[in-house]
Amino acid sequence: MQHGAADSVNVGLAGTPGIRAGGSASDAREHRVVTLLMVQALAVGLAFGFLYNVGYTLLIARLGSAGLRHAYIAIGAVVPFVTLGYIGLEHQLPLPRLSFYTVAFFASALLLLFVVTRVTAATVVEYVLMLVYASGSVYTLMLRGALAAEIFDARTLRRVYPKTTAGDVAGVVLSGLLVAPISSALGSIESLLLVGSIALVCALAISARVSRFVAHAHPAHGHHRQHENDARSDQTRAAEIGETGDIASPVRVRGATRRRKRPIVAIVSKRYAALVFFYQLATSAVTLIVQYIVYSEARAFFPAEAELSRFLGFVKAGTTGVSFVFLVFVAGRLLHRFGMPLGLAGGPLVVSALTVIALLSGGSGSVFFVLVIVVHLVDYTLYSGFSKTALQSAFQPLPAHEREEVHTVAQGIGIPLSYGISGLILVAMSRIPGFGTRYAAFLTLAVTLAAAAIGIVLYRAYGSALKTSLARKRLEGADLSVDDASTRTVLENLLTSADTRSVLVGLEFLSATGDTSFSAKLKPLAHHPEPDVRRRVLVWAEAHRPEWAGEIVRTALSRETDPGVVAAAVRALCSISDDPAGTVRPYLVHTDRDVQVACITGLFLYGGINGVLTAGEVFNRLFGSADPDDRISAANVLAAVGIRNFYHPLTSLLTDIESSVVRAAIRACGRVRHPALLPLIVPHVDPAATRPEALHAIASFGADATDFFAGILDGSIAIKLETATRVLRTATRMNDTRVLAVFEDALVRDTGNRSLPPAVAYLDAVYAVLVAHDYEATPGTAPSVERRLDRELNQAARCVLALWETTSVPEFAPVASALDEYYRVTLARVFSLLAFLYDTDTVTGLRRKILGGDNKQRALGVELLDVMLEGPRQKKIVAVMEHPDDRPPDASRYSEVFGLAALPAMERVREIAKSREYWPESWLVKCARCVGHESGILPWPKEDGMLTTIERVMALKSAEVFAGIPDSVLAIIASVGEEIECTRDRDFIEKGELGDCMYVIQEGRVAIHDGETHIADLGPGDVVGEMAVLDPEPRSASARAATETVLLRIDKESFDSVMADYPDLARGVIQVLVRRLRENLKKTR
Repeated sequence: MQHGAADSVNVGLAGTPGIRAGGSASDAREHRVVTLLMVQALAVGLAFGFLYNVGYTLLIARLGSAGLRHAYIAIGAVVPFVTLGYIGLEHQLPLPRLSFYTVAFFASALLLLFVVTRVTAATVVEYVLMLVYASGSVYTLMLRGALAAEIFDARTLRRVYPKTTAGDVAGVVLSGLLVAPISSALGSIESLLLVGSIALVCALAISARVSRFVAHAHPAHGHHRQHENDARSDQTRAAEIGETGDIASPVRVRGATRRRKRPIVAIVSKRYAALVFFYQLATSAVTLIVQYIVYSEARAFFPAEAELSRFLGFVKAGTTGVSFVFLVFVAGRLLHRFGMPLGLAGGPLVVSALTVIALLSGGSGSVFFVLVIVVHLVDYTLYSGFSKTALQSAFQPLPAHEREEVHTVAQGIGIPLSYGISGLILVAMSRIPGFGTRYAAFLTLAVTLAAAAIGIVLYRAYGSALKTSLARKRLEGADLSVDDASTRTVLENLLTSADTRSVLVGLEFLSATGDTSFSAKLKPLAHHPEPDVRRRVLVWAEAHRPEWAGEIVRTALSRETDPGVVAAAVRALCSISDDPAGTVRPYLVHTDRDVQVACITGLFLYGGINGVLTAGEVFNRLFGSADPDDRISAANVLAAVGIRNFYHPLTSLLTDIESSVVRAAIRACGRVRHPALLPLIVPHVDPAATRPEALHAIASFGADATDFFAGILDGSIAIKLETATRVLRTATRMNDTRVLAVFEDALVRDTGNRSLPPAVAYLDAVYAVLVAHDYEATPGTAPSVERRLDRELNQAARCVLALWETTSVPEFAPVASALDEYYRVTLARVFSLLAFLYDTDTVTGLRRKILGGDNKQRALGVELLDVMLEGPRQKKIVAVMEHPDDRPPDASRYSEVFGLAALPAMERVREIAKSREYWPESWLVKCARCVGHESGILPWPKEDGMLTTIERVMALKSAEVFAGIPDSVLAIIASVGEEIECTRDRDFIEKGELGDCMYVIQEGRVAIHDGETHIADLGPGDVVGEMAVLDPEPRSASARAATETVLLRIDKESFDSVMADYPDLARGVIQVLVRRLRENLKKTR
């Protein structure tokens, strides 16, 4: 859904599709730019229509069919080389400027040709006229398509491009109708060139206006065609050109190295680019050959120059007039409904059928002449309405750096080349005895069938190209091995490198493979100057016990000063000793805790019964100590030992009064992994202080958590819904088929009732786990997935209708905002379910583009869905995901596809408040009930404090920090925030005090100052003191209420709790800090 710049209300989140009020502003902008493009195209079409008439009339009247064939060859020989220079200009000039210069050049050329035709009748003039016409019509067409592609996305382009092309058609129609009166009034056919030059001057004025819209389409650049560099950290685009298929063209910034131009052969060497090129060439050739037949026949019926000119004018006006009506009223709708197959293959197939009919008429005479005029009319109409528009869409899946090149080559070289090839074939066929237009008709049939075949192949390739442009790149894991010679050479070089980091990489690789063949290479590393290298060698020696282990262990214990290395040496000594208890006993009371823990661990693991008894005595003392550090050491021992039967002490440590001990115990649970510990870890999932350790520990259980997950999902284990969801999502980090089977069972356990709590929240977790494991539905599970998909699509459609019904009522804004969030959540579920039925990588790329991309990326995503899917479900999916222009949904379409009817806004709010079957989302229901109570349409009382919470949520939404955060999350922040009223001139933040909270300004103004130095003025929606929630430090400045001010205070602990689940909160704070830093830097310059 497009996000217009002038939207007055935006309840969609940044970077995600949202349905919003303000569609009229977006519609008005589109209307303005489409109108400008149409008027510009009309002026250009008028000019080249006159040029067309003059060129063809003089050529056919004076030189006949032979002249037309030779003109085709001349165009094919000259114009492609001119295009090569034109491609160079495209690399040098911004698109709007290039468009302006091109129109200016041809305006001057027409004026010059008018003068030349008045002073000479040389034969070469007719060929020059044809060359100017061919090159000018191609370049202006090419520029019009490029400008439209810069401004509109792929889906919108398919709908509006026929309208812009219609302006060109209207200009040609008008030129055909005006040929006779203007040439009569001005005294000659050649005078039409002067009128055409004036029309192009008018087009120049419009070019300046169009340039502004190109700049608006790329506001971050406003200059040339550039990549869009999103600030979203989760979509970093280091390899964007090859991966995402962005609509924007290659970036060119001052000081950057300009991309080198590629040879033409290299540009079309890729299969998809070649298909686009040859489709353009074939469809253009069809039009030229049909035109050749019509004009060759016309010379026999209209021998006089004036008569021929009028005939050409009327034929051109008639064919383009029909095209105009078709483009405006039919083409867009048909393409939107039937898509690319019709656009690419429909025209050639229809023309082939009509050509056969013309041939059956006998191939000569007046009947044949009329029939070929009809073929010409149909071909021109379908080429303008279908083929041109489909080609514009066909360029979109190409990577940005290729799209511009292929677009230019296909139209700038492909079209002129079609002239040359057509001319050469016709010249060759003219040598056949008895050659006439009937032979050319057979040629037309062959070329149209070839064009249809290429169009079908191109359509199939189009879907694959879209997938390539949207699919994510993945780096799959591989089994580590040192069996091959090249790997062994690399590993040896790493281990013997003078660079410490290289050595550590080599040691890490060896540890991962378990290989022992490099044992001799490791012994010298025991004396490496870097302690971490020496420690890792000792760890390896502990695991593999090489013959030289005793020597390096004794050396380390006698000379080593680094505690980490000593600890590793003690464990290695326990590993290689038969009875280490007596040898390592002194280390049991070592002053360094890491060494002590290593000694206890080594005795537990390798010391036999004597070692266990000796170490157990010390361990029990640590475990029962009043010193928290001792208890942490006990937990660290249990983590290092990692034996399941040693889990009992952790049950006590998990309830320790010291949080540091609890965190150490939780980490140990992840190493011990006894199922009995899972219920004891769960209470530590919610607090922000222990949540990361708790979730990581649960994720470490792997298959040992299978029964626990199954109990949560079937309801036999009762856990708070929010906690259970967090616990279930840890399975995304597990790689075990038994765990996956539990979640697959939950997926197919279909109650048919989405309102039963906690099914909805659990299903989100189930979907997340299955998607993370690239789950593919089996024939047995696919029906359940499809049923869920249909329900989610119906729910998304209901959201679309409800959004448009409620956004028009200002007092229902909270409901509309909550609906927007619910809509996006529902779309995310749709993508999860699609990933179970289709290629996971493709669907993941679609999800990223449609839910997190810009307008053009979303349009490409919907286009791929349109191509990839079929049947009734395709219509549903495209319907709920498209809405490209912020227009209200088609009520009749929703009624037909989903069986849903629009409701008045008040009725919809009542439905949301009452029907948990249709509207199970709790925050949405709360908003509906509160708004319904306030507006008097619902009878029951509102919840205490609910209105205040909603008001705070709406206030938080206006803060830059919280842009992109769901309303339900903002409700949590609002509920823990404290509202503070500040009188004027009161300092609520003092410089130097330790910050532990941030403030959101709800009402009033705030002045930031440092004593007498004024720093900044802030107002509603701004945040103050945001650094404190990331890094508590003394305040760097004071904040004073400049007016009566209302603030929402959010302390660090509450912020951390929410941020643990929603990292985007931290991103919001960072973005605010970066923006302010930039502003301060500008002020200091």
